[in-house]
Amino acid sequence: MKNKTWLITGASQGLGLETVKYLISQGNNVIAFSRNPETITKEIGDVKNLLALSPDLNSISDISEKINLALKKFNTIDIVLNNAGYGLIGPFEEISDEEINNLFKVNVFYTFNVIKSVLPILRKQKYGHIFNTSSVAGYRSFANVSVYSAVKFALDGFSEGLNDELKHFNISVSSILPGGFRTNFLESTSIKYADSKISDYNFETDKKNWNAINHQQLGNPKAYAKFIYDLTTKKTIPTHIFVGSDAIRNALAKIKLVEADIDSYKEASNQTGFKDFKVIH
Repeated sequence: MKNKTWLITGASQGLGLETVKYLISQGNNVIAFSRNPETITKEIGDVKNLLALSPDLNSISDISEKINLALKKFNTIDIVLNNAGYGLIGPFEEISDEEINNLFKVNVFYTFNVIKSVLPILRKQKYGHIFNTSSVAGYRSFANVSVYSAVKFALDGFSEGLNDELKHFNISVSSILPGGFRTNFLESTSIKYADSKISDYNFETDKKNWNAINHQQLGNPKAYAKFIYDLTTKKTIPTHIFVGSDAIRNALAKIKLVEADIDSYKEASNQTGFKDFKVIH
């Protein structure tokens, strides 16, 4: 099988870095985008199939410039993995507009910018795959992750629609929805907590619970990287990719909840259309 060229954002830590390491070990080319590219080269070393760059993800022109540099080295881009982002936990009422806007900018709009920059290349070569990193919280939400879930739901819905838009170009898109993995995600480099001021929410207790599971999560980052890579060796790649037993469990529980809700009002809902509606040709 031909080795492929991957473009990965958020590549200097966590699942992004583990994926870069695994891809390099399998002989793939990796264009690694990060605010700290030197961290990547320090971790992996000076290898010919790695190009670590630091584009301004707020600027499509700068992203495009860095992509053009990469194309001079690797000629093509086969797979894009949008992994850049961070978490925000706390009651919605206590999270500022500025915090919400920044969360959407980094998690959603940066992803949009990367895809807008790379799509002309993928369309021209008439193939490619795009992974967008959502979260199981982008499918089933919980208390104190409502805002974080909002950005991850956005990425999941965006990926589903974009996949349909691009399929006639032989470009496919997947949403990755991981559960908890044993990375630095619950540390200050990757997550922010609301400054709790409203005692009614009892958020401080929930925050302690989040801190307690730091580095105790079920997921193995190395196994995650292999799982994602193995998917790309198949003939087709799923659109919705839940990663980890906890992600699968929560997704199936959500499906049951939705089915139960629909069953409770389905008959009445089916009666809301016009009885004499006719299709006009």
